[in-house]
Amino acid sequence: LREALKREPAHPTAALSLGAALVAGGRPREALAVYERALAQRGRTPELQAQLRKSRDELRAARRPR
Repeated sequence: LREALKREPAHPTAALSLGAALVAGGRPREALAVYERALAQRGRTPELQAQLRKSRDELRAARRPR
């Protein structure tokens, strides 16, 4: 997926897939960066916006004291 994004940085499917894999792997901060780059280059698609919100929510939740 990273290779696909190197060739076509705004590829929405690759960005969504890589971001989802990063979130699932407990790396929402990296996912956030992937989604933000895709949004900056591709524009605001509903799928990218939703995943960006999800990553931000997960980061906020991880910062809250338990």
